[in-house]
Amino acid sequence: MVNRRRILYLAASSRWNGTGKYVQELALYAVRLNFDVAVSGARHGALIERLGALDIPYFEMRSFWSVLAILFRFRPHILHTADPRSAVIGGLAFLVYRIVFLRFDSANIHTVRGWTFTEPRGRLNRMLRKAAERMRCLLCDTIILLSRADHQTALEYRIAPKRKLTVVPPGIDPRGVAVLARDEARAKLLETEFRDRIVIGTIGEFIRIKGHRYLLEAFASLKYAFHERDPRRAPLLHLLLIGTGGAFEELRRKAEILKIENDITFVANAASASPYCSAFDIFVLPSLAGASSYTLLEAALAKLPVIATDVGGNPDIIKHDKTGLLIPPRNAGKIAAGIERLIANPEFACRLGSGLHEHVVKNFALSESLSKTFTLY
Repeated sequence: MVNRRRILYLAASSRWNGTGKYVQELALYAVRLNFDVAVSGARHGALIERLGALDIPYFEMRSFWSVLAILFRFRPHILHTADPRSAVIGGLAFLVYRIVFLRFDSANIHTVRGWTFTEPRGRLNRMLRKAAERMRCLLCDTIILLSRADHQTALEYRIAPKRKLTVVPPGIDPRGVAVLARDEARAKLLETEFRDRIVIGTIGEFIRIKGHRYLLEAFASLKYAFHERDPRRAPLLHLLLIGTGGAFEELRRKAEILKIENDITFVANAASASPYCSAFDIFVLPSLAGASSYTLLEAALAKLPVIATDVGGNPDIIKHDKTGLLIPPRNAGKIAAGIERLIANPEFACRLGSGLHEHVVKNFALSESLSKTFTLY
């Protein structure tokens, strides 16, 4: 009997977010290539249910010792970590595993979904995070980066030697994303009175790094500006936010302070948001930092006009005035100006959506992304 190569994927979270989708795609592809595969992560989450439906083994990751026990039991040839916490815990445990079992031919691969020290934090915090990133990378044999910007940042700040770094852009398979018809998506998400309005919004976890507050401020300023100019001709706008996360109530309070609570719909804990991209007229990604966003790829499949901040891997996907609008982060005024421009020029907005769709289908194929990743194994 052939002894198949084994891969263990490690992710501290088991939520169905960008990291969760990434891990599932890799695990499923590995199974198709006849690897033995297992995934380890948090105790609860939608990812566990999805992997169970695919008959992919899942182990709970509680601590360094639990990861070490999983390694000793599963004995992988390859460890692939998908977030900072799993890179540290998994990297240290994998080092012990290599020594005990003399598995020096094994490989420790880590995917970076944006460098944490580039996030808007205090100077000391960023210094500590930079040191932590260097330690994580020291434990790894190969570091996968999702964007050219992250590659450049790694070299600029000497996070890891160039020989360890490789850029593998994210990918998406149009056949794997079932986008609902516009009316159907709106019927599922919005109250009847809002379904004929211009719907602006985003999809992403309700955490501060996603920049939702700037979108709320932009929406409020635009709404009141339209009414001040001509109340009778002011376009009817509605804000739709889909996501999960701890800052949900904080955003609700922010909407009340801005007096837009009656013009906003929050959709929390959606099992999968991608089918609902068609509910938007304009998609905004106001992130403050991060890697290439999976939601941008999903928005592209729905041919949405997109406004995105010029951070991380967004510029690889959004080419200003060709496949979307790129704006600086933390700037509600620029978001508002971009939205107003798209509302005033529907043909231009349509061209951007079509251009983005063509660009993503041509340059961000999931098959190519997976194939390039597996050459590193």
